[in-house]
This record gives sequence, C-alpha cells and structure tokens, in this order.
Amino acid sequence: MMTLEHKAAIEDIIMHPNGNIIYVASKLLVQLILPTQANAHSGGNNVHVWDMTSYTRMHIIEAHAKAVTSLALTSGKDQLITGSLDQSVQIHDLSTFESVQAYRHNSPVISIGITVTPAS
Repeated sequence: MMTLEHKAAIEDIIMHPNGNIIYVASKLLVQLILPTQANAHSGGNNVHVWDMTSYTRMHIIEAHAKAVTSLALTSGKDQLITGSLDQSVQIHDLSTFESVQAYRHNSPVISIGITVTPAS
C-alpha cells in the first residue's frame, strides 16, 4: 500500500489510463510513503511524474513560473496539458516531457478541460 502525504493542497492529480503513471501538481512538498522503500518528495511550480510500478519519480516538468493548478491528458493520451497561476497553458509531449505549445491568458488559469468532438 502507498500513501500520498502533502504539506499543502495538491492542486491536481491525474492517473494515466495505463494505471502505471500519475501526474501531481502541488504548491508545496508531496511525499510518497512506501512500505518498503525510501520516501520520495515532490513539489513547487512543477508537475511531478511518478511511476507507480516502481514508486519512483520519472521526471519533473518545469515549465511554469507559478503554481500549476490544473492537469489534463489529450484524447490520444500522448500529451499533458498544464494550467498555471502564471497565466499560461502549456502542452507537453509525454515522450520527451518538453513543452511543445504555450498559450498566454490575461488572468491566472484555475481549471482546464478537454472536450473530444467526434469526427463527422
């Protein structure tokens, strides 16, 4: 059993549909408490990518100047969209974790969502 402890609010957490990866956005420290392994930490203005099969952090996506408030996966599950209090939305390629597109808004981004429109 794994426990997710945090010292401040977790802004968003989503699991990849494969069930093996979680993405965590938190303003402060996040700690994975594992029954048989050393503890791991994450936090800040970043998104931490955790491998749930090995309980290790795979990557830190460092793309925002302020807290990441919202996460979403694209319908193809190959890109992660992040929204932030820094007034931006960024799209990240999950094979490289690089930002491939960014959008600027005139106010902080509190929530994002994906709507899939069926092909006609």
